[in-house]
Amino acid sequence: MSGGVIHPASVGYGYPSLVIDRELLMAIEQHLHAAGCRYGLGAKAPSLDCDTSAIHAIDCSGFVRYALYRASGVDIGDGSVQQHDGIELRGFKHSTVADAGRRDGAVRIAFLSPAAGRGIGHVMLVLDGETIESHGGVGPDRRVWDAERYPFMGECAVYVLAPPR
Repeated sequence: MSGGVIHPASVGYGYPSLVIDRELLMAIEQHLHAAGCRYGLGAKAPSLDCDTSAIHAIDCSGFVRYALYRASGVDIGDGSVQQHDGIELRGFKHSTVADAGRRDGAVRIAFLSPAAGRGIGHVMLVLDGETIESHGGVGPDRRVWDAERYPFMGECAVYVLAPPR
């Protein structure tokens, strides 16, 4: 991870956290979705500083990297496995699948390991019980966090990036 600031254990929270502009995070997804940006395995933003209009296809890890960089100034690197390793290594707070459904203002990140039997991994952000992600067949999108409706969500490792507001 580079750029931006990862805040050390802060008073009352006790874990590293990011300062994330939640409204900007949602606006990035909304703009890319409305512009017809598609999912593309291996597709990335031309640069982390580019305007959303320059992105026509993006995969899950590329989307999370771009959106978090734009909304927090922190580059979490590329590839869901490497992103997961970085989040774990830096000691971000583990959360639960159930907590990801909460509407508490926390920004969470969820990882589906490629070892879960699907061949490739997946990464998504979660805010107020909804994902902010790029996924197959759609591209940048939001879905309700619901492990019964989307069983893969129940297999995710979840971490808190920014504490509840």
